Amino acid sequence: SGALVWIEGKTELKPFFKPRTLRISPPAGGEITPIRCLYIPVADVGIFESVYPEFETPLSPENADELIIEVLDEDEPVRKETDNSSAGYFVIGLKGKDNKRIEVEVNSQTRIRKLLEHYLTQKGIDSSQIKNPRLVFDSEELCLDCTVGDTELEEDFEVEVYF
Repeated sequence: SGALVWIEGKTELKPFFKPRTLRISPPAGGEITPIRCLYIPVADVGIFESVYPEFETPLSPENADELIIEVLDEDEPVRKETDNSSAGYFVIGLKGKDNKRIEVEVNSQTRIRKLLEHYLTQKGIDSSQIKNPRLVFDSEELCLDCTVGDTELEEDFEVEVYF
């Protein structure tokens, strides 16, 4: 088994990542945005920057074999810039005691409780086993029955998850 690692971003590409997770700008006119990746053994995921020479110097077509892949999310229709259905959505991070960030797309109407449910689902944790769950932002506990719009959450902010 292996893992894909994005060379320029020095990041492992997880199956649930979307272009916005990687902060890749939408291409103009429906063009394809190529990214360079390596397929590496899972055992090297934590140490790939020190093992593979591709991460030491920038790649050029003259000095490296390149793997160009097309990143498409087949579950989500391609949105045109005139499409306002995504208006008001932004990405925030959820972080637990393992200090690993889970990104989630929200809007002002998203319930805080849904953020907790998403975190538990992503971590494979049974919600019935959790006592006193808390979501904390900026040292203040968030009301689970409130919405994102009731908070001061903005793009790329992080919410701490405790239970």
